[in-house]
Amino acid sequence: MQLFQGQQMGDQFVIVDPMEVHHCIKVTRHRNGDSILVTDFNGTIWQAVIQEIQGEQVIARITGIYTQTLPKATITLAISLTQNNDRFEWFVEKATETGVDRIVPLICSRTENKKDKSERWQKIMMSSAKQCLRARLPELEELQRFEKFITTSRPPQRYICHCENSQLTFLGEMYNRNQESVILIGPEGDFSSDEINRAISAGYQEAGLGRDRLRVETAGIAAALICKTLQNMS
Repeated sequence: MQLFQGQQMGDQFVIVDPMEVHHCIKVTRHRNGDSILVTDFNGTIWQAVIQEIQGEQVIARITGIYTQTLPKATITLAISLTQNNDRFEWFVEKATETGVDRIVPLICSRTENKKDKSERWQKIMMSSAKQCLRARLPELEELQRFEKFITTSRPPQRYICHCENSQLTFLGEMYNRNQESVILIGPEGDFSSDEINRAISAGYQEAGLGRDRLRVETAGIAAALICKTLQNMS
């Protein structure tokens, strides 16, 4: 079934966004009595049946819960922008799929691309969440400089992943699935030595992602999957 975004109102669900309404009645050609999935991206996807289609809205009756995202310790990925915009967009898409809770685009000393495309990233997150039936969207923070972020974000677990030392302890051996965390991923060329030292002074632990050297966006997704896999283990 198709997933549509809207607003819950008691036992009803109202779809009012023009693009969502258009997709529902013009693209997928839904009619009264059709079953659909609906969400407000606050943690629940409901099953619903369309009751009424008006010119600017679709009203559906909620019939049950399809899936819920249970609260877990949040995972924040603070990651440098990539030189190629497409690669960062790929990261945003996959981070949404894997269930990352918060994305912070960073400008580091070696970050070459400094273009803020948050509106575009938000659209990618929405599309990815709908396709993968994710009940929550990641929180997308404003683009900010590395130095500012490490002094303002202080969850219990703080990690900086880099390639300067090949003998770093694997992130999966350090991560505690019951505590909130933030993971720093650097740009092409990696973090500078000064940035690594600043992060360590701010309480960040150095962590590795395995033996292979990874691209920025791949490293971000690898970190996410390591942490999400450990969270989902019984």
